[in-house]
Amino acid sequence: YTTNVSMNAQLVNRPEITAINAGKIAWLVTTQAKTAVNSYLQSGLQAAIWKQVYGDRFEVLASTSVSIKQAYTNYINLLGNNAAPLNSVLWLDPRSGTNNQNHAQDQVAWGKNFGLNTPIPAAMWLFGSAIAGVIGLAKRKSAV
Repeated sequence: YTTNVSMNAQLVNRPEITAINAGKIAWLVTTQAKTAVNSYLQSGLQAAIWKQVYGDRFEVLASTSVSIKQAYTNYINLLGNNAAPLNSVLWLDPRSGTNNQNHAQDQVAWGKNFGLNTPIPAAMWLFGSAIAGVIGLAKRKSAV
C-alpha cells in the first residue's frame, strides 16, 4: 500500500506527534538504534519510542521480561531532554494512503490498534539493502 512519508514529522491527522516528541523519537532512532543489537534491546528501544508517542497512555507491563525493562529504562534515561532534527529520519504513517492489495480493512485496524509512526533513518535503508544483497549472494553461491 502507499503511505504518507514526511521529512519533518508533519503527518496528517496524527495529533499525538508533536515537534517535541518527534524530536525525541528522531534522537532515539538516530543515536540509539545502532546499539539495539539483540531482541531485548530492540524491544526496549521500541517501547521507549512508544512512550514518546503515547506518553502516559503507554506503560511497560509488569509481565515484561527484566531484560526488556532494563533496556527500556536505559533508553529513557539516555534520552532525557535530547532531541534530533525532525528531518534526520523519514516518517511513515501506516494509517494513510491506499492499500493496493485489497487489505484496507487490515490496514485501518492495524493503524487504529497500534497507531505507529515509524521513523526510518537512511542508515536503516542502507543496512536493509545490504542484507538483501548478502542473502542474494548466499543463494547464488549455494545454487552453484
